[in-house]
Amino acid sequence: MRKILIYTLVLLFATGCIEIVPQEVHQDIKISNNGDVSVTYEGTFMDLYDVLVAMENEKKGSEKLPSISEYQKSTIKMLKQSKFNKKAYNIAPHKYYAKWQEDANIHHPTPYLDNKPYLLHYDSDLKIPKPITLNSMQNLSDSAFSFTYDEMKDFKESDVKKDSNDWMTPLIKKYASGYKAKVSIEIDSDLVLKSNATTMTKLSNGMSLYEWPDIKFEDKDSKVDFVFSFDSMDRERYKLASAPTGTSCKSLIGTDCKCGPFSLYSYDGSPLSYRGYIIKSNNITKKGCSDEKGNVPSITSKVTGMCTITMLTEKESSKLCGNKKLKH
Repeated sequence: MRKILIYTLVLLFATGCIEIVPQEVHQDIKISNNGDVSVTYEGTFMDLYDVLVAMENEKKGSEKLPSISEYQKSTIKMLKQSKFNKKAYNIAPHKYYAKWQEDANIHHPTPYLDNKPYLLHYDSDLKIPKPITLNSMQNLSDSAFSFTYDEMKDFKESDVKKDSNDWMTPLIKKYASGYKAKVSIEIDSDLVLKSNATTMTKLSNGMSLYEWPDIKFEDKDSKVDFVFSFDSMDRERYKLASAPTGTSCKSLIGTDCKCGPFSLYSYDGSPLSYRGYIIKSNNITKKGCSDEKGNVPSITSKVTGMCTITMLTEKESSKLCGNKKLKH
């Protein structure tokens, strides 16, 4: 895991996607019932000057490197460029303290979370890895979210074994072994659907504090896994979505499962009226036609499992739905 970390950092550094490495950091999040979110991210960081030097030595390049002083000044400038930065300064050679703070609201998000907090966004231009990011829960409602560990994704260990070099060894020890993160989430526990927090404390203000005090790159068990929703109906939806296929629905929610209902719309937002469809839920398959408003009724199943809907072509729809005029 440590080799994966430092090799990935080298790759990202080479492409300009990352310029500093977290060391001892903490990310604190407060979420109110109306969707207001306050995020603070602060701690110590190390620059990647030694990586730059090592890469130049490895490729035996003749490019003139910036002086340490110039490099540290540019790093401080980079840290301060975000409007959410509150502090940034040197505390030792190649080591910095920085703090960011942001207030936002996520109660009415767009489908792809375009408006989610900058400090919790996996694709923000803050060139610093963060302990966790905010994601939408695709199999629940638009009001459901998850926090996941902001690990370097889409990286194959086989690439590390193929491309690793001896010069990486001291950098692995310097950066990866020095990383330690703390995460806290203050939220109404009634909104929480899943949590693997190390501790949970009830606060005097009625909220609950979930804490992960010792997150490390090489320890998968320390990673944040947290799901919450502002929609009370998501509690049942989450039970169903997270249960193994074939689980009795009544044992989970006290009634049979529903696949649907659905509303069919075209790309311009108009309803797909009298459009033929096929719904599949486990071993149940049903064909039908949407109504004038594009609505499709649900079908029931006694156990959890697959739920899909497929729209038929206009020709197939005309054959199935009779002489009703298709609207699209």
